[in-house]
Amino acid sequence: MHDRGIANQPEGPDISVCVAVYKRHGPPNLRSLAASLTAALGGLTAELVVALNGVPPDDADVPEDASVVVFECNRGVPVAWNAASRAARASVLCIVNDDVLLGPGSLRLLYDALTRDPTAGVVGPVGTRWDIARAQHLSYLDLKGLAPGSRSECEVISGFLLVTPRRVFDDVGGFDEAYAPCGFEEVDYCTGVRRLGLRCYAVAGVDVVHEFTISSARPWRRIRYNGRSETIKSISRRNKRYFLEKWSAIGGLPVIASAVRTSDQ
Repeated sequence: MHDRGIANQPEGPDISVCVAVYKRHGPPNLRSLAASLTAALGGLTAELVVALNGVPPDDADVPEDASVVVFECNRGVPVAWNAASRAARASVLCIVNDDVLLGPGSLRLLYDALTRDPTAGVVGPVGTRWDIARAQHLSYLDLKGLAPGSRSECEVISGFLLVTPRRVFDDVGGFDEAYAPCGFEEVDYCTGVRRLGLRCYAVAGVDVVHEFTISSARPWRRIRYNGRSETIKSISRRNKRYFLEKWSAIGGLPVIASAVRTSDQ
């Protein structure tokens, strides 16, 4: 692993945008994500921290002002996100996929929803209900018709875009790297956040576009990581089994009173 730093600033930014990249691809990609940041931040200051999973910096088209962590091979998304988060300087972390399109004010809306409520441990534009004891996804929250910035509580925030305080990230221990290369890492993280007595909130009105790729891919598709190759089906089974072993007997999580619990900004 190699680090390529950026120039030091007197004070840290408001938010660190942490991205993992494991292959070269056309837009939306890292370059288009970086280009959208100024408008998405709505006046916040930020830094871009990129973890390259087996991709050379030139192939990933990394912006010159980004901080970069380079892995020689694909180590998996939880490893990459942890590495980017360790290199980050802000007190608020934004974990985002490189294939996300961020609209104007999107990150500002998430930042405000997080920082204005001390009970918020993680926020994002897409929330899901889960039966944690069975590691079973139940449904997506429907945020249509809610005022921008309104929040609905859920068990899990989808991992393509989530925002969390650095102190909470550290208290949880970051993303569990046993889930490499991918799958269940955000479910595990959100469960850890709730175990601390904090809440997961989906935020309405966030202007963002993302197509689910890995989660919707054919089960026999193979992913190369750590010098090996494994099908998505095998990875999913293994990670679900590990999640159940880790969390099935958990107690003391905050109670979500209804399928959609909405609170004002």
